[in-house]
Amino acid sequence: MALPRECVYRTSLKWESGNVWRQCGEGVAVECAPPPEFGGPPNHWTPEHLLLAAIESCTLSAFLAYAQHARIGLLDYRSASEAKMVLEGKAYRFTEAVVRVEVAVREGDAKSAQSLLEKAHSRCPLTRSVNFPVRLEAKIAEHQSRTQP
Repeated sequence: MALPRECVYRTSLKWESGNVWRQCGEGVAVECAPPPEFGGPPNHWTPEHLLLAAIESCTLSAFLAYAQHARIGLLDYRSASEAKMVLEGKAYRFTEAVVRVEVAVREGDAKSAQSLLEKAHSRCPLTRSVNFPVRLEAKIAEHQSRTQP
């Protein structure tokens, strides 16, 4: 399959009420609000969380493609991410992020999985596009059986 040279993605939003809006992309909606520390209600996705989730998901998406092509015996993949946003002058900006990944693979696949995860992270278009460093911390474990660790 030939990869496209250019991709276009579209989103839209509709303000609901107060500090809540509905963010849509390709027919899927997510209810969003500012973070509680900026007056938003709790228990909503925020633009800050969406940015971090996009980076985290991009790493997984690229890794899945590479792992499938390399026939890595992937048993489990979990990640947790964190980003720091600081006030600089009168405006906030992200200064760093970390994606912490735990992967379980079939015995003998750990070295390849580590290499492919690093490749996925470094080639993720979102990681490459933000103006702050995004660090990858990975733990790879090998298991003999195909059961979940």
